[in-house]
Amino acid sequence: MMYIMSGEVASWRRGEQVMIPACSETRVVDFPQFGPIQLWNMGHSEPYTVPRYFPDIEEVSFFMGFGKGANLFVKPAQWGWFQSHRWVDRFAAALTAVEQLTPNGPPGLGALRIDAWGQQGDNEVHRMLCGSGGMREVTGLSLSIGALMVGRRELLTDQGGVYAPEACIRPVPFIQAMIEKGVSVYEDLAEQRPLSVD
Repeated sequence: MMYIMSGEVASWRRGEQVMIPACSETRVVDFPQFGPIQLWNMGHSEPYTVPRYFPDIEEVSFFMGFGKGANLFVKPAQWGWFQSHRWVDRFAAALTAVEQLTPNGPPGLGALRIDAWGQQGDNEVHRMLCGSGGMREVTGLSLSIGALMVGRRELLTDQGGVYAPEACIRPVPFIQAMIEKGVSVYEDLAEQRPLSVD
């Protein structure tokens, strides 16, 4: 986690890749169950992969937050501490010590929000998907469903090679499989309008 917060990270702006310092941009975004959360730009694959497979896209950014106490992570990242292996090791050891002081229990909930703006016919449109839950479970489930789809050759391509998920995984069957396994995706922050893939 500390590495995505350090150095320069990719973003896709006005149809081209730019490198900007991690945690140098911030915004406050509403999330289901949590309300407004401060986010910072961090490193992730989407600013590289999404424009490669959707060449007309104009902007791809990745922002992430940690809720209360986020500055315990963000300030050291902004100071450049996570660019040093020594500081990363020290910080990881401190986090481990703090985690051992807290009572054992289930991991806390996380939330996800994806926003897309674009043209549909003559109209400007905004679409938002969101959800909340255990991030470890959802990440593991999405990896296992994706691996099964690759193994079954349920893909968008029949060519060999290395692909980002959005370039090879068929989205509707993937989302249907996630929903069948209990993952809820919504089109509103109140989590009242479940995503329909019919």
